[in-house]
Amino acid sequence: MRRVLPDDVAMLARALLAAPESARRPLAAKILTDAICADAYRRTTGKAHPEWGCGTLMAATLAHPVVDEPCWDDVAFIDCLMIVLSMLRAMNAAPRDEIDRGDAVFEPGHPCADVACCRGLAQRRGTETGL
Repeated sequence: MRRVLPDDVAMLARALLAAPESARRPLAAKILTDAICADAYRRTTGKAHPEWGCGTLMAATLAHPVVDEPCWDDVAFIDCLMIVLSMLRAMNAAPRDEIDRGDAVFEPGHPCADVACCRGLAQRRGTETGL
């Protein structure tokens, strides 16, 4: 996945806030995985992924509904930010070369588990990254 900026984190938290509370952590994992896959797709084909964009977290997030930006006193928004930050922290604890290669966790049925450019990315590491 390309470099993650603070605006990307806030946008993903806004997408999580649009989802039911029970769906937020799985949605965050899906969007992070989609961004990683889109980056691998872009590096392999030279084109943006048709659904998830160029490999940025922002592009992958914008494939989902987001709420208007809440104030920082919104406890649910802060909870969503904490989900995103904890997942990013877990991802960044992985060896840098694994992230650069695009190794990712694909949920069962993720479309890129069968795409030729992403097939090698389907290594299951869910318990290691917390995704």
